[in-house]
Amino acid sequence: MTNVDHLAALELMKEEGAISDREFEDLRNEILTLGDAHSPPDTSTASENDGANGWVSLRQWPPTLRTDLPPNYPIGLLVIAAFLIVASMVGIVSWLVSFLAVLALTATLVEDGIRVSIAAGLVIFAIVTIGVLGNSSSSPTIPATNAVAPDPVSEPTVAGALGVGLGDLVDQWNALEEAPSITRGLTRNTEPGQYDSFIYRFGEWGRLAGAYDPATDSLRALLAAGQLSNEATSQLYLHLCFVLHPYSQECIDSYFQYGLSDGTLTDFGDTNHQASWQIEDQTWSVEIEGNVLTIRALGADTG
Repeated sequence: MTNVDHLAALELMKEEGAISDREFEDLRNEILTLGDAHSPPDTSTASENDGANGWVSLRQWPPTLRTDLPPNYPIGLLVIAAFLIVASMVGIVSWLVSFLAVLALTATLVEDGIRVSIAAGLVIFAIVTIGVLGNSSSSPTIPATNAVAPDPVSEPTVAGALGVGLGDLVDQWNALEEAPSITRGLTRNTEPGQYDSFIYRFGEWGRLAGAYDPATDSLRALLAAGQLSNEATSQLYLHLCFVLHPYSQECIDSYFQYGLSDGTLTDFGDTNHQASWQIEDQTWSVEIEGNVLTIRALGADTG
């Protein structure tokens, strides 16, 4: 019998005089109390509050794909992901940044994925900001290296030369760990004049070239050029200074003071700029044109 049936029976017993009014009230209260104790708790409010107050509601795995996106949206994501992979392979962006960018874009395909996209975007922003601030120093020093500066006594002195032989150029250039490195042989060209030439290409963005005396192999002129858009271009001066003046802070300071007018390469984007200065008997010059940096070092007898 239900509580309603019990209460109806009590009413009938009270009308027939089988129980008094006081007994009726006591029995009625017991029935109602027992009914409340055996009733299942109401959990609808608690469940609703859990969903409303929780930062992320519980969902089944795998996540639910969004249905409100344009049909071509996944194709666009694939194109962007392929571009980021290629950019990482050629060194334009780091693999970590590419991975986070692909993760952020992929998260937009599922419900509630915006939180993952925002988190990945903040990490990318932090990485880029740290990289920009790290490259903002205007006059760095030559980094520590295990390379040993050449002994000037062991090298023959050639009047008017730059003080280094072509055979030592690659080893001294690669003594610094900073990019770009020379990874294959130099291309030599026989010229009709007094000096022959050589060239080395750092991919499509930069090159190293110069003139040398074929009789003594001594360098007479050096030229390094690179596009401003490539990060390694900002390190060309370090390699040139280490080749011609190992561990010389004066060479580095002169490049920034005279070559860049106490500025940085970022100050000369989309502008033309020329400057020259002397280091001992060498003539150095900087030219920026068409967003391409060219640094030259000429020996005393090289015009």
